[in-house]
Amino acid sequence: MMMMTNEELVKVMKIKKAADSKAASLSLIASRLTELPPELLALTHLRELNLRGNCLSSLPPEITQLHELQSLNLGGNSFSELPPVIARLVGLTELHLFNNRLSSLPPEIGQLVHLQELNLSGNSLSELPPEIGLLSNLQVLHLNGNRLRRLPPELFRLTKLRELYLDNNLLAELPPEIGQLASLNELSLLDNELTELPATIGQLARLTHLYLGGNTLRRLPPEITRLGCLTVLCLGRNELTELPPEVFALTGLTELNLHNNHLTDLPPEIARLSSLESLCLYGNNLSAFPLVLFELHDLTELNLHSNHLRELPPEISQMANLTELTLDNNPLSSPPPQSTGQGIEAVREDFAETVD
Repeated sequence: MMMMTNEELVKVMKIKKAADSKAASLSLIASRLTELPPELLALTHLRELNLRGNCLSSLPPEITQLHELQSLNLGGNSFSELPPVIARLVGLTELHLFNNRLSSLPPEIGQLVHLQELNLSGNSLSELPPEIGLLSNLQVLHLNGNRLRRLPPELFRLTKLRELYLDNNLLAELPPEIGQLASLNELSLLDNELTELPATIGQLARLTHLYLGGNTLRRLPPEITRLGCLTVLCLGRNELTELPPEVFALTGLTELNLHNNHLTDLPPEIARLSSLESLCLYGNNLSAFPLVLFELHDLTELNLHSNHLRELPPEISQMANLTELTLDNNPLSSPPPQSTGQGIEAVREDFAETVD
């Protein structure tokens, strides 16, 4: 009789325990599975199955016996194509397929009409099938780290979408149909090839988080001022030489990220952002501390790393709510680097000693 390794024994014991207790959830993360054990396929009471980080490349037809399954995590496996049998798991509300080797999706994906969350990040998808538009209950869609150059018009039928993540793709434009996703709260387009945004982005009235870093934007459309619910805006790593005036109308912003642009100053109008708590200006071309920042009374975090600042005004000590100040990699002489490198409290002490 062949002896089981400790790892195999643990798997067997987990499955047996789930069977005996009629558990609704089973996790076999990083268990070196190359195929599903037959015993697992008998756990017809399972609602949640986590198989992340294994070596699976296919699923057996018997997986359809798990007819109560609602959440299936197949992330970090070796799937080069979506197993057709997965379309028969019609009760799924969550499906995770991140970090596999998928280059396409079959039309059958559209049969999973109860899906609320679909994670396809970290694959090699160059396009999405039109049937993606049939997932009418989808609320969260992860498509980060693929090779998408365009988005199918059917995607914009998903009017229940609350979160859409499209970071690290090859998108050169955002279709005007984006305005149809009226339920969106969070839209992330980091590290694409966008040079402009469509005017229809102003129709996303419920948007609270908008991430646009790592593109080549030089301006924003006037319609962006309609995003009255926006609290977080990331415009880092673009081609901005000045702060787009449309930003000043977004008075609900609490976080504004402008790192690695070409800003040389901040205009007085930034004072309108009176709710701002976090401001990142890392890697710009500021040669003087923008005095308008003293008018942002709610500011708690200020990042001025890697600019050209030579001195700080003593009034910075009076920014009462500021708790995090980052000044590394500036040619500062006043206060001296040994103070500025230790944050705002050290800076306050240095100025206090100077006054004394």
